[in-house]
Amino acid sequence: QLTAWTGLDALVHAIEAATNRRANPLVSASALHAIRLVARHLGTALDEPGNLDARGGMLVAAALAGSAIDNAGTGIAHALGHAMGSLAHVHHGRAVALALAAALEANQEAAPRAHAEVAAAMGVLPKDLVATYDRLLDEVEVGRDLADVGLGPERADELFATTLAPENLPMLQANCRHFTEEELRELVATMLAG
Repeated sequence: QLTAWTGLDALVHAIEAATNRRANPLVSASALHAIRLVARHLGTALDEPGNLDARGGMLVAAALAGSAIDNAGTGIAHALGHAMGSLAHVHHGRAVALALAAALEANQEAAPRAHAEVAAAMGVLPKDLVATYDRLLDEVEVGRDLADVGLGPERADELFATTLAPENLPMLQANCRHFTEEELRELVATMLAG
């Protein structure tokens, strides 16, 4: 599970760095290559834990994605993910992966060109990006139901408020799409519904 969650973390770092308002060609080059590496190696690293080529590919992907967020930052998935971590100690990779699943379609509508590049890096057409990402979360068994960490629909208001904490606002502001408070509440409800 740790390999899955950290692999998804690298993927979300790369996707957000390549698509947020601070993205630039140098950031996108490393971010998109990280996405290609995750698409190529994550499944093998999970199926064959001793496969050093796959693990090495994931290490390079994580390093490239880390460099990308150092230079461009992240977006809404990290604002929501950090809030989940603060409230319920949800593993960071799991949290940001679930948050991006809730926001990806709206983000793609706001920044279609950047998301087309993400889709190409994942080896799919832009129209298949959201479904491919969702399928990946199911394949790696990310754990969509957060009841195991005490995050259910009854904590939606608390998660919403924590997402708007001052330390999360720069990530919300950098996201490629502005979400109203009502839309953000809908994202929170979607994530907590499992």
